[in-house]
Amino acid sequence: MTVPSPNTALATARISDDPALMIRLGAVVAGVFFVGFLGWAAFAPLDAGAYAHGVVAVSGNRQAVQNREGGVVTGIRVKEGQTVVKGQILVELSASELRASERGMTGEMLTLLAQRARLVAERDRRPTIAVPPEFATLAPEDKPLAQDSLRLQRQQFQARRGSLNTQRGVLNQRVLQLGQQTNGAERQLDANR
Repeated sequence: MTVPSPNTALATARISDDPALMIRLGAVVAGVFFVGFLGWAAFAPLDAGAYAHGVVAVSGNRQAVQNREGGVVTGIRVKEGQTVVKGQILVELSASELRASERGMTGEMLTLLAQRARLVAERDRRPTIAVPPEFATLAPEDKPLAQDSLRLQRQQFQARRGSLNTQRGVLNQRVLQLGQQTNGAERQLDANR
């Protein structure tokens, strides 16, 4: 076993006591490592590489296309990445929902037209409902629906007319009764005088 000499212990103490020396030594080691890495990177042969053809495109360049009403797509007329122009048809949608909605609204419109004709006839105390002039210009597929709407309104017109006639008869009888009561009361007054 060897005993360290006093000079070796003193040299070790001096190195560990000087922080600037340690910083310089660390910088030299890092520099040597960095230069060595750059040298290796510059002269190291690369035996394989990956080559690919492609196009760089901005991801925000796409626009989403969405129909307001929704529906079932029956055909797509454009391809992925194809440039389109304004007004070009991109997607074909099934029109079944749209047709059903249109038929429902047409039925509602025809019902309202027939109802308006009934209300005008009631207001003007006409004996029958006049056919709305809009019914003359209807498409052939809408005419049966218009006739049904008008038939229902005519039935309601006759029912309301019958109810009004009944009420009128009841009120006329009441007027006659009140007239008879009035005559009876007047005779009684005359008799009491």
